[in-house]
Amino acid sequence: MRRRKNNKLSFIDGKKYFLAACGFKENQEVVYKRMSDDAMSLGKIKWFEEHNDAILVTLTDCLIGSFQSCYISDIESSPDKKKLKKLREKML
Repeated sequence: MRRRKNNKLSFIDGKKYFLAACGFKENQEVVYKRMSDDAMSLGKIKWFEEHNDAILVTLTDCLIGSFQSCYISDIESSPDKKKLKKLREKML
């Protein structure tokens, strides 16, 4: 059985790529609006990236199981319980 690598991401340099921004941090579960189809979704943050004076967030989407991107302004800091419950039900 292969051993799983436990190393941090090698390209995180703290300047262009970083692990925390605006009160959000790596592996935090958040509700956000996907760039690909403008739908609300639930995901875990992987890293942040500085891009044209804006911060892009790369997440793993819990609903569709793929990497997605969004702007940090598209993350809901305090979603309602109703919306959160609806998204969690979609995961099952």
